[in-house]
Amino acid sequence: MAYHADSRGFWKHKSSTLVTRCADIVLRNLPLIDVTSLEYLPPDLQDLFLYKITYSESLLKVINFREIFPVLLNGSTKKINLKKYSAACKLNDSSLEAMEKCVNLKHLFFPDNTDFTAEGLKKLFVKLPNLQQLHLPSCEALDDEVAQIIAANCLQLRFINVFASKITDIGLKELKNLDHLEYVSFSNTKVGHEGITALVEGNSGQNLIELKIDNCPNVKVETLRRIVECCPKLEILLFYNCDPSTSRHDMMSVLEDINMKNMKQLTWSVNW
Repeated sequence: MAYHADSRGFWKHKSSTLVTRCADIVLRNLPLIDVTSLEYLPPDLQDLFLYKITYSESLLKVINFREIFPVLLNGSTKKINLKKYSAACKLNDSSLEAMEKCVNLKHLFFPDNTDFTAEGLKKLFVKLPNLQQLHLPSCEALDDEVAQIIAANCLQLRFINVFASKITDIGLKELKNLDHLEYVSFSNTKVGHEGITALVEGNSGQNLIELKIDNCPNVKVETLRRIVECCPKLEILLFYNCDPSTSRHDMMSVLEDINMKNMKQLTWSVNW
């Protein structure tokens, strides 16, 4: 059955079931409930509650999310989307530790305001062999050692966004061995020509559909040329505010050579 959440996060369907109606009633009264009782719910109901809560900004404002979150996680959980979490109390390693039980997790989306450590991230990613999507922007704890753990344990990864992280060419070279990468973003990082070249020449180069490397000052015009040569399926390439020494002539010479039938968006900048 297909469901969606309304503006309050309540589950809606053309033929609302008794279960979903009861779930909505529980959520309306969640601040009054002993949250430890949620631990005894069947996994599918825990996932339903988790979905409703994480997609409702209003609910997130009135509940103690860090207390409820660990109780709702289980071994069957496949998706955790915390993008809407914006409380003053940042998510920390205790939240990561709670997620270690989610061995079947496939989709993991974090907000910008996290307070994780590299050790906490490494402990988590070792436990997520089925992870396919990772959104972890503006996380200073995500460094090359964490990238190495991701590459060694999350072999099904297709999407990774580590915008404004601490990853460098060293970590990027580790990710080159992943076979299924299609959508990657390393914007606002210190990655450069050497690391990106290793990535596109690696196992996933032929599969890449979207590559965002804007605001990376160590990326050079030669990097763009190698991307074009190795990524025939590429549809989106963001390549602006990179090497400040790139001239208009150098950039135009590469762009004129681009013959990528799948390209839908190409964003770049040069110095005049």
